[in-house]
Amino acid sequence: MKNINIYSIIAFLLFLVSCKENQEKLEVPEILEKENKNIDFEIVFPDTVYVNTTYEGKVHYKSVLDTITTSFDDTSKKRYTILYLKLLSNYSYDEFEFDSFKKSSKLQYGAHNNIEIPFYRIKFDSVGLFYINWVIEDFVYIDLKEKDKNGKNLKRLIEVQEELLHKVVVIHQPNSTK
Repeated sequence: MKNINIYSIIAFLLFLVSCKENQEKLEVPEILEKENKNIDFEIVFPDTVYVNTTYEGKVHYKSVLDTITTSFDDTSKKRYTILYLKLLSNYSYDEFEFDSFKKSSKLQYGAHNNIEIPFYRIKFDSVGLFYINWVIEDFVYIDLKEKDKNGKNLKRLIEVQEELLHKVVVIHQPNSTK
């Protein structure tokens, strides 16, 4: 009797595992990892949100430009970091092109420091699977403390950018009963 119970349990577990493997999975397109990232980041935003509700979040980041300056107030090394954001119902990595993304992005946020970029007014109007697609553009203008032959100050621009992607499931808010 014990052998039958053990075999029954094993058969049941195998059945559960095989059912689980056959379930359809939603695949998230992944951004191909670069060998040398210019900007490391962490996205602080929920994976599941309610439809027609406004959210805010932030991106923590560390850039290679931190080796030049971490200050956003240095007059000889002016640093700016901009977060461009789009809400997408589908995503294709092959179609990404930074300049067109930047021009068509209606949501843009500026960093106040070299650690995080806050973003806000994120709202989804329908239920489903969406992607938040960002680009961080980080750049520094360096005053070379020299003048060209016309007497204008010479400056050097160093710019890096990184694409970010975050999957969000949008659901109806459950009815609250009191």
